[in-house]
Amino acid sequence: MSETPSAVLTAFRGATPVLAALPCEVNLFDALDDADVLDVQREIAAQRRLLDARAAVVAGQVARRSAPELGSAGLAQRGGFRTPEELTRVTTGSTAGDARLAVRVGVLMNVVENMNSFHVP
Repeated sequence: MSETPSAVLTAFRGATPVLAALPCEVNLFDALDDADVLDVQREIAAQRRLLDARAAVVAGQVARRSAPELGSAGLAQRGGFRTPEELTRVTTGSTAGDARLAVRVGVLMNVVENMNSFHVP
């Protein structure tokens, strides 16, 4: 890791305290009416989708940097992991299935983005 974090890393580090500041005390939710409880649930779902999309992009990067043709020079193998899915699972604390899904989605996102940037003359 470089001494100066990238703008991307800085943005993610800045989001963590914001998320940590969201209310988590049961009594605060007890005070909400039914409509507000459902609205909070929808907001959390939207936030989760936003984070999941970004997690998939990063998992796709892990996969790209761990491509089989890189062998032991690949990111996963340099870290002592057989596959990018295994590295993602351990790094994120997710289940094997969730890590596999994140890597697959991330790889597909990379393919789609590369297709969109490909222009036929």
